[in-house]
Amino acid sequence: MDWSDALVIDFTGSLKTDEKARIFSFERFDKEVIELIRKQDQNKFGIVFDTAFSCNSATPNIVPSLVKDHINLSGNNPLIGPNFAGGERFPPVQDIYVFDCAEKVTQSEPVIIAGLKHGKKLSNQDADFISSLGASCYCYNTVATMLTAAHVKWKLLSLVGPQSSEKNNWTSECLSKIRQLATCAK
Repeated sequence: MDWSDALVIDFTGSLKTDEKARIFSFERFDKEVIELIRKQDQNKFGIVFDTAFSCNSATPNIVPSLVKDHINLSGNNPLIGPNFAGGERFPPVQDIYVFDCAEKVTQSEPVIIAGLKHGKKLSNQDADFISSLGASCYCYNTVATMLTAAHVKWKLLSLVGPQSSEKNNWTSECLSKIRQLATCAK
């Protein structure tokens, strides 16, 4: 896959919407995200950035990482309701995440994330329990975005990381590396 023209969905607030560059920034997952994904006729792959929080109270720092799988604990599924004609009622979600190019994009191993209801903060005990299930961090938007993307047969290169700041704008740095990739995926 050539990632130079992939649709970018940013939930970190660090990228500005630029339709010509196919970059779209959202505060959170909502109907606008669903509509954006469903109306894409060209490249059926996208790049998603989301802020993550550690599931391990002993190591609270998050480093930018590609997502390799998820656990949906949000209680939310954007596919509930009338079926969208563009996809299967129950789409397969295996192999939707592209992560075989992690060493070219981040300095960390791909991670399993937990998707939580927006705004939910975990106690240390709950975070440690979710960590015992295999998730290293949790976020609010990636899983719902992935389910929507799977419905229309997309592949996602999804990255999670710490809250971006002027000193730590990991999204721009990772996006630059991804856009330079000729291929990344089976």
